[in-house]
Amino acid sequence: MRVCHHCSVLDCWSLGPMIAPRTSPPGGTLSMASRFPAPWRIVEILSGFAVEDACGQQLGVFYGRADPNIAGHTGFLTLDEARQMAIDFARLPELLNGRGAE
Repeated sequence: MRVCHHCSVLDCWSLGPMIAPRTSPPGGTLSMASRFPAPWRIVEILSGFAVEDACGQQLGVFYGRADPNIAGHTGFLTLDEARQMAIDFARLPELLNGRGAE
């Protein structure tokens, strides 16, 4: 078993809804960064890309087709488009915190 370096829970990404939700800070709400710790990383998977938080919890999956001709005719993304969407998705925490490069 692995221990998440952020929340010190054994296999926190496999527990899912079993983990009690964190309470909101006084007078505020939870931010995306506190619920899904940074850094978010992109992992290449079969036929696409996944975005995971620092604990390894999968936050999003973007699938694509290697052949642009097939992808275009079937309405699927190409692998390049799926990669770009994963990159943009992984940048959400920094963009929402106002630290995104303009």
